[in-house]
Amino acid sequence: MKLLVILINALCMWNTLTANFPDTQTEAYCAIAISFHPTPEMFLSIIDYCNQTQVPSLSCDRSSNCGLSVNVTNNLDVINLSSNQLSGTLPTQFGYLTNLTILSLFSNQLSGTIPTQFGNLAVLAILALNSNQLSGTIPTQFGSITSLVYLGLWENELSGTIPNQFGYLTSIGELYIYSNQLSGTIPTQFGYLTNLNHLYLWGNQLSGTLPTQFGYLTNLNQLSLWSNQLSGIIPTQIGYLTSLTWFSISENQLSGTIPSQFRKIRNLSYIGLYSNKLSGTIPTQFGSINWL
Repeated sequence: MKLLVILINALCMWNTLTANFPDTQTEAYCAIAISFHPTPEMFLSIIDYCNQTQVPSLSCDRSSNCGLSVNVTNNLDVINLSSNQLSGTLPTQFGYLTNLTILSLFSNQLSGTIPTQFGNLAVLAILALNSNQLSGTIPTQFGSITSLVYLGLWENELSGTIPNQFGYLTSIGELYIYSNQLSGTIPTQFGYLTNLNHLYLWGNQLSGTLPTQFGYLTNLNQLSLWSNQLSGIIPTQIGYLTSLTWFSISENQLSGTIPSQFRKIRNLSYIGLYSNKLSGTIPTQFGSINWL
């Protein structure tokens, strides 16, 4: 498999950069590299490289201890720049890299909005943007990335609502959007995500009721919605989630009784319901569950 992997480390040796790409991809690499605020020495090296984009086969040597190591072949499949000190905004030119299957930029200091051009990454399977300082809304264009199996957006400053277009992500297995500033209701379209295994939406400002459509998520193993502003009752359809082991909806404004349908979830090991407005009795079925 043709592969391009970019790894940025604290100190590393720069060897030789070679490339043979269409102009749009070459220009994208240059714009992306410059946008991550390189050192002055590296900036000059990048400019030198970018000035040669008209040359079919490019190569240039760089000095050591520059903090960047790049290995290039013809098709870009994976970018992993996670756990560094990268700053600046996400380049819109990522949208040109249409062969990407993995894009990992978590644990940096990236800011600004998520480019709508990410919607062009039609074969992307893993997108990890968590633990940055990203703001603005989640692009509705994410609904076009139907190949996604993992989406990590947690620990940012994202606001606005969760796009209804997430309902098109029918291959997704893990969806982590917790610890942001999201508001509005939980889309009923989540009911289409029947491959979901983990859904983490806690630590936002989500309101409204729990969708009854959650009952279709029969592969769901962990559902974490605590610390929001959810109201209404716990839907009885929760009993259809027979694969569930972890269920947390604490610190909301839920009312009504605890559904007896929890007895159908035989593998449930944790249920968090504290700091709500629930009433009635505790179901006897809770005798074998660790709950708060």
